[in-house]
Amino acid sequence: SAGSIDSQVQILGQTQLVLNSIFLRFPKGISSEELHLISTQVDGIKRISPMGHYQVSMLETEAHVGGKMAQNLYGYDGTGVRVAVLDTGVDYTHKNLGGPGTIEAYIDAIGVDPYDERNKKRDNLFPTVKVVDGYDFVGELSAGEEDDEYIEFDEDPIDAGGHGTSVADTIAGMNGIAPGADIIALKVCAGQGGCPGLSIAMGIEWAVANDVDILNLSLGSDYGQAFDDELAYAIDSATSFGVLTIASAANCGDAPYCTGTPGSARSAMSVAQTTVPGEYNPFVEVNNELFEAAHFPWSESVDDKDSYFTGSIQYGDGAFDNTNGCEPFEDGSLKGKIVLVDRGSCFFSLKVEHAEKAGAVATLVANNVDGPPFPGGHGGGSFYPIIPALMVSLEDGDAIREMIMLNMVNGDDTTIPRAIIDIQNFQPTALMTMGSSARGPDMSFNRIKPEIAAPGGNLVAEFGTGDGESIFGGTSGAAPVVAGAAALAKQACPECSPLALKAFLMNSAFREIKSDTTNELAEISRIGAGELRANKALAATFLAYSPDEEAPSFSLGLLEVTQDITIRRRMRLVNLLQEEQTVTIRPDFRLISNSDKMTIDIYETGTDDLIPDNRITLSTCGDTFVDLAFRIHASQVEANHMNSGSEGNNAEALGKNEIDGYIVISDAEDDTNIIGVPFHALARKSAKVVPSKTILASAYPDTFDLVNEGAGTAQIDLFDLVAISDDIPEGEAGAETPTPDIRAVGVRTMLAERDECEGGFALEFAINSWERQAHLLPITYYVFVDINGDGELDYAVWNGMSEDENAKIQTISTNLSTYERSAKYFTEHATNTANTVLRVCSDQIGMTLEEHILGSKRQEITVEVEAYDYLYGGPGDILASFTMVPFGERYTNNPGISSPAIWPIREPLRDAHEDIRANGSSTLSVYDMLNGVGESHDSINPQSLGALVFSNGNRGKGARGAATFETEALLLLAPGVEPPKRAYNDTNAGGITSDSILQDELIEDPNRSEADLVTDEGIVCRAARLTAAPSAVPTKSPTLSPTTSKKPSSTPIPAPSLKPSTPWPTLSPTKEPTEVKAVATDIPTENSPSVAVLFMPTAVPTASP
Repeated sequence: SAGSIDSQVQILGQTQLVLNSIFLRFPKGISSEELHLISTQVDGIKRISPMGHYQVSMLETEAHVGGKMAQNLYGYDGTGVRVAVLDTGVDYTHKNLGGPGTIEAYIDAIGVDPYDERNKKRDNLFPTVKVVDGYDFVGELSAGEEDDEYIEFDEDPIDAGGHGTSVADTIAGMNGIAPGADIIALKVCAGQGGCPGLSIAMGIEWAVANDVDILNLSLGSDYGQAFDDELAYAIDSATSFGVLTIASAANCGDAPYCTGTPGSARSAMSVAQTTVPGEYNPFVEVNNELFEAAHFPWSESVDDKDSYFTGSIQYGDGAFDNTNGCEPFEDGSLKGKIVLVDRGSCFFSLKVEHAEKAGAVATLVANNVDGPPFPGGHGGGSFYPIIPALMVSLEDGDAIREMIMLNMVNGDDTTIPRAIIDIQNFQPTALMTMGSSARGPDMSFNRIKPEIAAPGGNLVAEFGTGDGESIFGGTSGAAPVVAGAAALAKQACPECSPLALKAFLMNSAFREIKSDTTNELAEISRIGAGELRANKALAATFLAYSPDEEAPSFSLGLLEVTQDITIRRRMRLVNLLQEEQTVTIRPDFRLISNSDKMTIDIYETGTDDLIPDNRITLSTCGDTFVDLAFRIHASQVEANHMNSGSEGNNAEALGKNEIDGYIVISDAEDDTNIIGVPFHALARKSAKVVPSKTILASAYPDTFDLVNEGAGTAQIDLFDLVAISDDIPEGEAGAETPTPDIRAVGVRTMLAERDECEGGFALEFAINSWERQAHLLPITYYVFVDINGDGELDYAVWNGMSEDENAKIQTISTNLSTYERSAKYFTEHATNTANTVLRVCSDQIGMTLEEHILGSKRQEITVEVEAYDYLYGGPGDILASFTMVPFGERYTNNPGISSPAIWPIREPLRDAHEDIRANGSSTLSVYDMLNGVGESHDSINPQSLGALVFSNGNRGKGARGAATFETEALLLLAPGVEPPKRAYNDTNAGGITSDSILQDELIEDPNRSEADLVTDEGIVCRAARLTAAPSAVPTKSPTLSPTTSKKPSSTPIPAPSLKPSTPWPTLSPTKEPTEVKAVATDIPTENSPSVAVLFMPTAVPTASP
């Protein structure tokens, strides 16, 4: 009972401003049902939810992004701005951060082990003139994940991992973007890199209560779901207090939807990574032909100004042996040579070590799979080479090997190929995305994320070295570059809201950034507004943003295009000068072909009057509104190219369905004064199938008229409906309980070639859920099978990530006795759909055609289907077990072929004749096999409820299927079967489209004086254009704040303590939460402690619940 565990509950802390929560640790093994019982028995608790865990993921850059110009020309350095670094802490003893700059000082601060009292209390080393305050919300021992029991709080945020120190130096260190800003060190990640969600939430709370202006979170989890993520909710709450959050987008590369949370929070600014200026893309020259390469960063540098390496090139030992370099070469055998070896079988560093010890000048590694070369990692150990090592692609490796082979055949020493590694052959990589930088859009709403880009990989402070520096990269390194620029903008505009600061930075970004994967202009879902230009932001004379979305962008979301569509959005233009300005407005599509799919017209607000020549005059220090009409032309839009299976990580497939670009606003008097607002839509031709009836008759066959009212082909697949389930209300925003929920399950079987399925046939389990999933990665469906009727489950069929291809979802079979796994098919899921098909060969679940079908009686099997939340581990849906007979579908659209068996085997067909063209119709025949000739009742699925029809079936590349949410799964029910019921409060079932985003209204300030010349966004208008140091800038600054919320003026919240005798921290009496909200950390398992957060009413209890 709840009372029996009361004494075992440990209070970890609480928040009130950003999350109205108490963080608790429950005993190991407590079930989610017990937690729910507690939430219903204790007054004031709204819910109990799990709390997630996250991972922590300069001079040339400073000049490149305009930081130096902002400092030197305009005189801004971030002075007076407080930036909180929520990370692994900060090494405040480092020289770059105002410390003594000695290793001895660092040891004095951190001690000699995690238990040393010196890393738990402040001393004469902290705070410093740069790192002015902070707190430790995690301690030294926690690794995040399942180690919540080691979380400790103390007042010393010394860095034991290094990540936070590098972030802090990038923002405001000696060579930082905003060297005048103050750093607040909030330690929320332990040195091992784990970042418990409760620590981050309490850090955000501390920052809001202590007048922080900007938060930097260079951390997150890939494939983040902003709607469900509790920290995304907390960040949006912090935004309402005027705090801007800058967060890294993630480092999962150019894969659809992999951008992370909390950066995908609606109001956060999510940051992508671009290449560092001054870096080069290496090439290897062989016989006057250039081959692109990737340098191994732990080997000898190749991009110094005098870098030059050359030698004859040899493959392996020169005699077709040791071609992978995993065995030592004969001493001196590679002297003066560059050796080519194959990737695989051993660590890259071991290959290079063997080559160097044999006298090689350099090592080339040929990739063994398709794709570009990449900078291979070090395998560990103490060896670090003094020769360079690089990788070339599989294709280029084959070409180089062919040159070597040709020489060996000719036997002519004069034609021995020579390789040259010369920096003169390298290409500069500036103005390009980094290969590791994450791709959007966001998972919950298909919004534009990331929103801006900046170079990572900068030389910054290295913790524990006193004054040492090292390269710090990834989006973790890019986010603080933007945070530093935000500090400059905040200094220039002290009253600017987070929305205003985002508009300054995003409007002025450099848009001509290329993609590392295509070498074409990068997509909006990769770079958002473009690459940061701080100087342009500070010199802006006008701003633009969407008041509908409260963002400097237009996220049109997922568009199921069944006909021509017009989406009308308002754009607000803010004149920053005390004089009129005339501007022109035009769309700039990333791809010329997209201008055929979409046209954009510009209207006077609230009218159908086009603005002449798209030219408009902005009133003095005022606001001007225009309406944008985004017109999507159905005939030009692509069919769906995306799915979560074979195309699950294919950015090219995503790109074919994207329509994106910028709304460009230009000064009519100065063509260099230009800003841009990104727009993005995910559009696909979609079917919309309307059946003539939905109740089956006991006929052989029963016929239905299907009319496709959509612009896309209806790709029809029919399954025997064997289970239905009522809707479960989904989790609330920030609750981390997305609650995957099954609506219907269908089955069908089919013959298969023996080289494909050794058992001779395949089974398909079709699952339709109540809510859509943008990508199937966060959801796992389990189909448990008992093949012999003994009551024991024998196999689990489920969808999971491919072992060799990240984010490609396969259908996997696991033998529950041996735990052996096999996978033969990709899972069918068209992205942004509620339909999933798991296909498995009969031999993968221990069945064969001869033994289980063609015998005297077909084998009846028992099936259980479950849905599981893969990312949060939250509650899902479990259906009651049902029985089925392979080839025993009662309702089918094809009575099939006869086999030599006693009963006929039906093979459902999936040919194109089942499909319905756009704006066409077809007759669907559904056969009730109980009325069929020669069918025995015990060979028919005993629990069949009708037919499940998918209208977005997979037809291969370029035809992955798309239909409207309401028509993608049709239930044709048998007589007397009641349809499943939808929960009354399930408002986000269709999910995914931008229409489901709840928008707050802009709140006008009734006390604002027109004499202030301040817009209601808080932006002060300048008397003149900014051209020099800010002496001409008014002390009041302009703002884009959508709210009038202010931070509480009472005493900041004291640091919490784990001591049971310590009373609750005093909360601000002047700020009460507007509603009772959600909850936090680990829903327990047998092997982990559990931490939960309870959202309480305004009064905080004085005793444990």
